[in-house]
Amino acid sequence: MIPTGLLKSGQREPSTRASFSRLVTLGQENEVVAFFQHLTTDHPDVLTVADIVTIIGIGKSTILKMLEAGHIKSISSSPKHLIPKPYLFEFVATHRFLALSSDSDAYREILESFEVWRSQK
Repeated sequence: MIPTGLLKSGQREPSTRASFSRLVTLGQENEVVAFFQHLTTDHPDVLTVADIVTIIGIGKSTILKMLEAGHIKSISSSPKHLIPKPYLFEFVATHRFLALSSDSDAYREILESFEVWRSQK
């Protein structure tokens, strides 16, 4: 049994969740857009949810919630969303995307790729 008072409710570890907002400042959204334009050069002009999951590194359920809420525009609706690349680029320039944070390895890899890409420009 854990002694009383050893763990206090409401105390949390500092967040280690990664986000683009830790890497870019206001006005640098165009760098994020250029990065995703670079990432998607070999993708078709119209993307699926599976494509977006791979490109952004965020889970499918999160992407679907954002599509349903209208945060990511699409040209068709449930059960199959089709997202033209310009809609993806519009989304990645928003504060909602930049502030999005995740502990997923795929998302962290995207962030690391962005940092490398940015340093090589």
